[in-house]
Amino acid sequence: MKIAILGAGNVGGTLGKTWANNNHQVCFGVKNPTADKTQALIKDIGSNASASSVTEAVPDADVVVLATPWQVTQQVIEECGNLTNKIVIDCTNPLSAILFHFNHRFNNFWCRTSC
Repeated sequence: MKIAILGAGNVGGTLGKTWANNNHQVCFGVKNPTADKTQALIKDIGSNASASSVTEAVPDADVVVLATPWQVTQQVIEECGNLTNKIVIDCTNPLSAILFHFNHRFNNFWCRTSC
């Protein structure tokens, strides 16, 4: 199966390595395919992995995996183009917003109980 993973961070890299090790062709769609971090990941995974831009990774894929930072997810989706007849797996999570909200509530609670 051909899998386009949009993002090559912790989530995308781990999923890509697992799928590539199970004989799936993985292409990481990233902003800078030649970046040292991305190339190190490709080298670590082996011959079943490659990297390209988002617009190049998506058209030939059977499955598209969103593994992007929340703040760029909409932009990346727009770069995908036509996703008709593709399986899309969304691994995004708006962590920055959740952590901000949690931190704000925790600090308010801490000051009410400890100050």
